[in-house]
Amino acid sequence: MRQPEVWGHGSIAVFLVIVAILLLAPLFMGSVSPPGIPLILVFPLVIAALITFLIVWGKKLVEHNAIVLNVLLCAIVKIILHGACI
Repeated sequence: MRQPEVWGHGSIAVFLVIVAILLLAPLFMGSVSPPGIPLILVFPLVIAALITFLIVWGKKLVEHNAIVLNVLLCAIVKIILHGACI
């Protein structure tokens, strides 16, 4: 039995566009400076807090109701995406 093809024409086109962006984007960037210490510390703290929240509350909520966990995770994702859009 023949395996289904994973790489179609669209997949190859998207792959080539991403490769072109990764190779050509640095040529058009201006001077880049490293981020400050507070910004460097914010990302690990936010990720650690989010993972801890999901582990602690995830276990408790799954014991009671899996639907509540799904709603909570969807709300967190919406908050993160909305915050990223501001």
